[in-house]
Amino acid sequence: MSGQSNGTLQIYTLGRFRVYYGQRDLTEEYSRSKKPWFLFKFLLTNNGEVFPSDYIMATLWPEEESQNPTHSLRNLVYRLRNLLEEEQGNGQYIVNQQGHYSFGREGEYWLDVEEMERAAKEAFLLEDENPKKIELLQRACELYEGEYLPTLAYESWTFNQRNYFQRLHLKTVRELNRLLKENGQFEEIIQHCEKIIDLEPFEECLHRDYIEALIENGQQARAKIHYQETNARFKEELDVPLNFCIEKMMGSAKKEDLNDIAWGWNDLSEVLESDDVGEGPLICDRENFRLICKLEERRAERNIRGAVLASLRLSPRKGIELSPAVLKEKSDIFQETLQETLRHGDVIFPNRTGYFFLLFVDTPAEQIEDIVQRVGTQFFKKFPEGRERLNIRYRKLLMGGTL
Repeated sequence: MSGQSNGTLQIYTLGRFRVYYGQRDLTEEYSRSKKPWFLFKFLLTNNGEVFPSDYIMATLWPEEESQNPTHSLRNLVYRLRNLLEEEQGNGQYIVNQQGHYSFGREGEYWLDVEEMERAAKEAFLLEDENPKKIELLQRACELYEGEYLPTLAYESWTFNQRNYFQRLHLKTVRELNRLLKENGQFEEIIQHCEKIIDLEPFEECLHRDYIEALIENGQQARAKIHYQETNARFKEELDVPLNFCIEKMMGSAKKEDLNDIAWGWNDLSEVLESDDVGEGPLICDRENFRLICKLEERRAERNIRGAVLASLRLSPRKGIELSPAVLKEKSDIFQETLQETLRHGDVIFPNRTGYFFLLFVDTPAEQIEDIVQRVGTQFFKKFPEGRERLNIRYRKLLMGGTL
């Protein structure tokens, strides 16, 4: 109910059916009023459509024979309006047009499926670089708490809505996972996939995203256990195995050196005294980059300026096709440019997905865009024709203590 006005009818249909007015749960207060709520669900599901009395009665209660369906339905509508407390002056939720009934869209109400659809559609229109896109996708995913009107799963008039929102939810989840993966936010993928897999246990693509995120997050053992349990469940209940191999997924991830190294004081002293620290920015892998970010997060608590995390990506312009080999060659040149341009205290993590994640320490946020422009200028000096063929996409991700 959070975020909705006390003067608005709040309607939840995903995973459960609940109607609130302010802090009052009308469905709980009037739980015995089965028929009026059944009618409400029908009109709500067919939002915007108008139905004659005899059609509604025949569809919802085909086993009942009524001499006067119009009168019977009028009594039900009267009871439903009392439940919805339309006398409070918040608009008509049930509209009667010469014996034809519909849900009143002009009334003051909030409906979870409409909010989910709005957030998802708005997100799909945004560019990947817009930080609001992830926020909207997360909002749409949060609203999906299960199937549409699950207690009416066998009512034919709910099929279209149920299938539509299930597909929309899956599309939204995959898009969110893609963006989080590109940002290296594997922990976030793990957290929301755990909730979603409970809702959609047989969507193979969700298990694949989840397992991949576990592997990338260094939780190989947990990934193996989930794969084995899920594969067994697919075989038992669907009579088919999972259509992907975890060994290949783990083989594509970077192999970590698992050998224990005994460090003594002399070894540590030798490292600290070494002059081989380089002059440009530090290039590191994902785990070390993550560790450095965590350290900067702690340091930012005592440092007003803090740090800025940004991402850069070299990609072909719209309509331009480049082979993977050519793009790899230019990405290597781009990385060299970053090393030549950035400062000694900056940190670079070249991600396998084509992104370069940059950590700027003790750098004012307003200077970051100028630094990125300087990198682009130096890069296109080495590759002049690239201005017509390549984009350098930039996004400032996180600042200060929010790393």
